[in-house]
Amino acid sequence: MFSQSLGIHSIKDTLSTAQRTFMEWAKRAGEKDSKELMDRLPAGFFTLLDELTIARSRKHIQRYYRASLAVIGQFPKRAKPQSIYADIDNKHRFPTYDRLNEEIENINCRNSNHLPMYCRSSSILCG
Repeated sequence: MFSQSLGIHSIKDTLSTAQRTFMEWAKRAGEKDSKELMDRLPAGFFTLLDELTIARSRKHIQRYYRASLAVIGQFPKRAKPQSIYADIDNKHRFPTYDRLNEEIENINCRNSNHLPMYCRSSSILCG
């Protein structure tokens, strides 16, 4: 699957090679050059990073990829979220959620054994 779509024959081998390369680079004495590490890491590792990692946030992209955005265009403007309040049923045969909630809250737990499981936590010790 990855061989055809990404040109990576083995994810396990790609990650193992990248890990080994990093460990060898990290164990070196003296100053470490990150460009050298990047040059030594397998190309398939970068393909995996590009194709399979979680997408970067808009803010991150806008901050670090301004030149690319200038070429390909900006993100579309986000529409303000719309809250949609659905009724319990389309034929209006049942009371609303608010009405049901009011009725449950009005149940006197101390004098009623009808719905003791709906008592507020502060009055769990009903009758």
